[in-house]
Amino acid sequence: MYKSSRKTNEIYFNGQIYDAYCKILDIFKSAKKIYHNRFHDRYFIIDKMNVYHFDISLERIGYKTFSINLLSDEESCKLFINKINKVI
Repeated sequence: MYKSSRKTNEIYFNGQIYDAYCKILDIFKSAKKIYHNRFHDRYFIIDKMNVYHFDISLERIGYKTFSINLLSDEESCKLFINKINKVI
């Protein structure tokens, strides 16, 4: 499971477009392999082990308050990733 000294759960408010996109780019740049976005654009799996949840569609970032969360429960992440692997 991904461990970081940076915050893994953040809230962005209406108008914080730049801050939100910077966070998203940081997440994608951290990937050593390509990410999966099989569940619309709400969940992203980075390097087959880190699951991020965006509670807003990426096209709506900056228009309303939303959060970006790194799922921290290891069992839940494994179940989620295994389910996706069966779909792929």
